[in-house]
Amino acid sequence: MARIVVIDDEVRLLRTIRRILETAGHEVLAGTRWDEVEQHLKPRNFDVLLSDILLPGISGVEILQMVAKRGCDGPVILMTGEPNVESASEAVRLGAYDYLAKPVSKSQLLDAVTRATRHVDLIREKVRAEESERNLLENLAQIGENAAMLAHEIKSPVSSVNLALRAVADQLGADQRQVVEELLSKMQRLETTLLRMLQFVKPLQGKLEAISVRDLFEGLERHLDADLAAVPLEYEVVPEGLQFGGDSQLMDQLLGNLVRNAAKALLEADDGSSREPRVLLRAVREDSGVRLSVEDSGPGIPRESWDEVFRPFFSKSGGGTGLGLAICKKIADAHGAEIRVGESALGGASFVIKLPANQAHQSGSAS
Repeated sequence: MARIVVIDDEVRLLRTIRRILETAGHEVLAGTRWDEVEQHLKPRNFDVLLSDILLPGISGVEILQMVAKRGCDGPVILMTGEPNVESASEAVRLGAYDYLAKPVSKSQLLDAVTRATRHVDLIREKVRAEESERNLLENLAQIGENAAMLAHEIKSPVSSVNLALRAVADQLGADQRQVVEELLSKMQRLETTLLRMLQFVKPLQGKLEAISVRDLFEGLERHLDADLAAVPLEYEVVPEGLQFGGDSQLMDQLLGNLVRNAAKALLEADDGSSREPRVLLRAVREDSGVRLSVEDSGPGIPRESWDEVFRPFFSKSGGGTGLGLAICKKIADAHGAEIRVGESALGGASFVIKLPANQAHQSGSAS
């Protein structure tokens, strides 16, 4: 229960308040003067202060001010035998949590103390959460910096080994070349993973510019390798000249990842479906901003995985790094956008990016 400090020069009332609060399970530190309890009124050393307004040599309002100067977060409840609107208003204006008129009933006292303890618990919980978040961000930043350094150090020798393997493969017979090519494929996958890791951990350095949605969509085909190029991309842009503010390279990377994933899902699908392979990109102006989406007619993503797909290293694909969608979310966050996954009307997966209204531009109006 709570640790409550009580100050009142009426001894009988002080004893009564103490008995009521201790019976309710609280720890009570009581005194008839400020100097009897002053040592307890320190930050995080008490939960609630209950004080009479009129005390020998000091007022409850002065106590309220001194407690505030010490940085205490415990709510202060003031009591008075001469209640009036002016004194109540002044007490609340100076930061009192509550104001009780004597004689105070048991129910009034317990109700005020209960509300005050809940109030301070919420405040402290919020502070703890903010401290925890701050520590987490600092730790993640350090981890990211170390991971970036490590990935960078590994990337150079991996690239060198790749080049050496290519040179060796050209001079070997068919049987030996197959072994080297398998090793080369694994090394290339490692290099891709390292590149994705670097993209994920390093800070994004984007620039704000006007992006033509049509131009952005039409440039995405270059993200499809030769084996994926057979999947056609369809576009819908409303209105036709729609633009939005953002970093064109980062948005190209985000949508390119989604388009490449959609195309791979279609080619790897083995669900017996007779649906025509389709990847549809849509952009629509809404009152809340711009809505971009990438939809496909593939097998889709299980609903139970929707909350997991943007986590680093989550992958349902045997050849995936598990970083592509995590990078997509990082880019979306950098643009103040929301990205989510769902089910497409085409039968497969749907990824929707909602950009805020302050990033939407009409054609020719971008700054």
